[in-house]
Amino acid sequence: MDPEPLNTARKTGDNGYKLPPYMQDSPAKTDKEQIFESQVEAAKAAEDIPHPFFPEGGGPSDTPKLPAEPLMATQDGLKKHREEASARLSSMGRKFFDLIEYDENEQLVLEIRKHPFGLLIIWVVGIFVSLILLFIPILVAAFLSSTNVVGISAASVSSAQVILFVVGIVLGISGLVVTFINSILYKNNVIFVTSEKLAQIVYTSLFNRKISQLSIGDLQDVTVRQKGIFPRAFNFGTLTIETAGEQSNLIFNYVPAPYDSSKLIVGAHEANLHRYGN
Repeated sequence: MDPEPLNTARKTGDNGYKLPPYMQDSPAKTDKEQIFESQVEAAKAAEDIPHPFFPEGGGPSDTPKLPAEPLMATQDGLKKHREEASARLSSMGRKFFDLIEYDENEQLVLEIRKHPFGLLIIWVVGIFVSLILLFIPILVAAFLSSTNVVGISAASVSSAQVILFVVGIVLGISGLVVTFINSILYKNNVIFVTSEKLAQIVYTSLFNRKISQLSIGDLQDVTVRQKGIFPRAFNFGTLTIETAGEQSNLIFNYVPAPYDSSKLIVGAHEANLHRYGN
């Protein structure tokens, strides 16, 4: 028997031979069925792609697993950006730079520290006052020893002299300590000017400080005042920064090269307005 008709019969089911269902040719699929099958295949392929927030295959009900590497890279970049700005500051400025906010798109413009002439005045006045406090009780004790006061025994005068001498020493040392503290507070006052803000750190005592941060766009006016011979001779002055709104003005005394500082502040303000608009 010719095998070709037999094969044809098996395929077509002729001559009374009934093919099993799995050997029969499938009828032509409609367009809707083809579209549906393609959508199912695409959905199955999408299931094999890991979700960016649920790499383990979880869903919204599971705890999201956010990628840690981009966040760590951002923190490392911000830390490096702050370190680069801190390297441009003085040793005392680096100490206080961490107290203010500094974003990754922010640039350091200026650090303003007080002029050494003000520190000199503090020490000259402090030493002078300390000497007065020291010698006044000693002079009174010397006056008592050279004057005979009626009704007061020599022993009492001697005791009073010792007490006055001790009081003089204590007052003199106290005056030097206060002078030293004032010098520390003087050196700890600083202003940082960046492309985004103006921050002032002021110490009113060893345990009290005030940090004021002003958006550079809110700046209204910068005034420089040099009054007297010494400010002109040593090139320092008072910088007054007027602000918009309810925030009080910032006043900074003994600013070195005050006109140069005011130009940089105004320039940063104008650059900020040009970038963000008025």
